[in-house]
Amino acid sequence: MTVSRDFRGQLPFTGTEEISTKLGLPNPFNGVGFPRIPYSMSTNTAEGMNYDSSINPTINYGKIYNVDQNFTKIRGRHELQFGGRFRYEQLETLNDQQIGQGQLDYNNVGATGLYDPTSGAAYGPAPFTGHVAANFFLGIGTYQAQFNRTWYRPRVHERALYFQDNFKVNSRLTLNLGLRWEYNSPINERDQTIFGFDEKSKAVVLSRTIPDLAERKVLLPSIVDAYTRLGMKFTTPEAVGLPNSLTYANRVDFGPRIGFAYRVGASHRNTVIRGGYAIFAYPESLRLFAGNTQNTIPGRGNISANPNAAEQSPDGLPNYLLRSVPTIIAGVNSSNALDINRVSGITRGGGAAYYLDPRQPTARAHQWNLLIEREVFTNTVLKFGYIGTHGTRMSQWYTYNDASPGYIWYQTTRSPLPTGEFANVARRPYDQQLYGTIQRYQKTGWSNFNGFQVEFEHRYSKGFAFQVFYVMSNAMRVAGDGWRDDILRPANYYLPGVVPEDDQTRNRLLYYRRDTGIPKHRVNWNFLVDVPIGKGKRIAGNAGRAVDAVIGGWQIGGNGTRTSRYFQIPTGLWGPQGNIETYGKKYPVQDCRSGVCYDGWLYWNGYIPANRINSVDPRTGRPNGVMGVPDSYRPFQTPIIPTPANGGSPSDPNFPFYETNNVLVRLNNGTDQRVAFDNGLHPLQNQFLLGPMIWSMAASVFKTVPVNERVALRMNVDFLNNVLNMPGTTMPGGDGVITNRLSANSPRVLQLTMRLLW
Repeated sequence: MTVSRDFRGQLPFTGTEEISTKLGLPNPFNGVGFPRIPYSMSTNTAEGMNYDSSINPTINYGKIYNVDQNFTKIRGRHELQFGGRFRYEQLETLNDQQIGQGQLDYNNVGATGLYDPTSGAAYGPAPFTGHVAANFFLGIGTYQAQFNRTWYRPRVHERALYFQDNFKVNSRLTLNLGLRWEYNSPINERDQTIFGFDEKSKAVVLSRTIPDLAERKVLLPSIVDAYTRLGMKFTTPEAVGLPNSLTYANRVDFGPRIGFAYRVGASHRNTVIRGGYAIFAYPESLRLFAGNTQNTIPGRGNISANPNAAEQSPDGLPNYLLRSVPTIIAGVNSSNALDINRVSGITRGGGAAYYLDPRQPTARAHQWNLLIEREVFTNTVLKFGYIGTHGTRMSQWYTYNDASPGYIWYQTTRSPLPTGEFANVARRPYDQQLYGTIQRYQKTGWSNFNGFQVEFEHRYSKGFAFQVFYVMSNAMRVAGDGWRDDILRPANYYLPGVVPEDDQTRNRLLYYRRDTGIPKHRVNWNFLVDVPIGKGKRIAGNAGRAVDAVIGGWQIGGNGTRTSRYFQIPTGLWGPQGNIETYGKKYPVQDCRSGVCYDGWLYWNGYIPANRINSVDPRTGRPNGVMGVPDSYRPFQTPIIPTPANGGSPSDPNFPFYETNNVLVRLNNGTDQRVAFDNGLHPLQNQFLLGPMIWSMAASVFKTVPVNERVALRMNVDFLNNVLNMPGTTMPGGDGVITNRLSANSPRVLQLTMRLLW
């Protein structure tokens, strides 16, 4: 839930221009048509407050120019098809102008918390101490602003030629033989402002000079100077042996086309068998790589004043505001906390580099299919089909400089976390001097799909038509969705021995899984029926013209779908693991944890804290847990430190850490470091269960009334989305509970329309 309140006139900051002045930042929106943006305090949870002047939505629009020329020549039993295509795609994108005018953040400041001695070198606060609202009212926060580049204009184009021979061998057999050549241009940006990265020299590759890029508002010289002082180097494409576009062209991509159609039998109800195999090439999806490559240093710079960061702390240790008296109070002496002309807070590890692998092979899909169809009744066809697809060279980001997670660091080094200027880079495997995240866009993803379909179709006759499809699918994939998922990390990111050292083997283990966006089972149907009322119909067949104009000629059409759904087994618990059981709707329950009881079901044995199973508030006698859980219930897994059934006792040393996976790791200096356990590979990763199926249907009642030979009146009654207003069952959560508090389907929408056609 997000609650926003406008504080204009009540707090020191009242709009974009005023906060820009107070933070010493220029206002990039002045004079360019952007409206003044009020400042608000957004509370995303009970613990979340910040002032942010961002314009967050990414602005995207693009154009595609497409020219196709196709020709056919028939010569004897050969139908020769040939032609070509030219396709040009351009994208105009202005990415999130995030915190471009400054942000004051009160979250995770820790200034009002109490120091936890067991947190070791992390210098963390004790659980349940400190409050974001207290930080807010005291004016204690951290400050940052971000330079964001202006318009980013990726471009690609495609050229293709093809030839195909449809050869009729005899009256029953036809063969399809073809070949297609495709050329997809290297990824490029209109002004050649894509930044590259040379892994050998650890230098940023620029196709233009820094003054030229600054003039185009792609980077800010003061930010470049700050990174240069930390050791950033720059080079040119020529110096590292790259083309000016930074990626090589693929000029030899050929895709064969092989198919056949064979008729079995000589009756009018023949069985026809069709099949084929082809390789398809796909042009680059601009958005998949553009989302990150436009946000890379030095084209983006984050300026901050955050004493809690060890690299900015006066004593080189983290969480300084927890251990000191703050020197900057918001609205009192915060006007010079940041100054974009006096860049500070550009620290080692604070910048991210995203770049394209110079070798960008064309994405391809191998596809094969087999279809058998037969007319079983007059105008009624039954079809059985199979299709398989293997996708290769799908897009994936490889991030090879991520810092080792806390648990991995403590277990492998038995040392406290690094502190001081190099704290944010010391745990990184590739570069321990300057860079933070480094990600390479490469083509290492793949997918597999196998689907079986049964179709029963009655073509329109005798006043009705329908189609019913059943599709069973198995869809598996690794990556293919750009920056959103399956980001591959090096082996050092995991506990030694947990994952393979080989990149491809590790990729398969970590990410090869079901694509839950494609249902396992689907039933689709559509229909068209003449209403049997009116002149010549079964009901009121002798109706006159006036009466028939009202009651006759109506038709009902609609379509619907019933699909299965997956949900993922949670991977945030590391306690003892048991069997996974799916109950469906066998156990009705009431979820009273919010103070209001909602009916539902215990769909599977997810984790419910023991003190919330059939529990009652001892003070009021009212239920305050999940009621109706059977005695046989055992959760599939628990946290390492679960809450006891009696709620535990404050005298228990683990009381502050109930419902966590915290463990103690003995360091070489003899201290015990408390840290959340996570070896990087949960035993239930990529495990999915089928949830409750969902169905919905839309329908329309309509007719056309001729007014004269040229004009007709069309009337529709459309029941959109959900004609029966079925609420639908929501998916279970990680606790295994489904409640009837919300509907899975959107409500029915009724639309009445009348229009003239001429």
